[in-house]
Amino acid sequence: MLALLMTLGGHRYGIGADDIVEVIPYVPLQKVRSEKAWLVGNLDYHGKPVPAVDLAMFLGARQSSSTLSTRIVLIRNGTCDASTLIGLVADEVTEVARIDDKQLLNAIPTSKDKSYDDEVTLSPQGDVLRVLRLPRLFRDLAPALKLAGPSV
Repeated sequence: MLALLMTLGGHRYGIGADDIVEVIPYVPLQKVRSEKAWLVGNLDYHGKPVPAVDLAMFLGARQSSSTLSTRIVLIRNGTCDASTLIGLVADEVTEVARIDDKQLLNAIPTSKDKSYDDEVTLSPQGDVLRVLRLPRLFRDLAPALKLAGPSV
């Protein structure tokens, strides 16, 4: 599997390239009204609003910062309408690596409430790499994203 690698809350994560539509530099987002702090705004993507989620905050870490390595990873909602996009704001998006599926191991959940990193392996640098599984992530994000509206 080809994966995009990033660091979130001090942990290394990977997202399968098959789930990614595009990776763009961080740009200012239109603010939205939401009770969820991790819903950080809407991205204007080719004239369509795309909700943007701070992935580190959603996973329980600190808020992402706007640095040169901060990116918005556009992913397709694979569980619903395939044309629905979600932007994941992530710090330290640094590289793409090939991960051997045979080397993936079952992970100990990092959270008892929600776990999206069922599998782990070693990154090319030798550190633990948590592989994010997006269908579960979408399932938990969808209700909050439907409720978010533009701020006044």
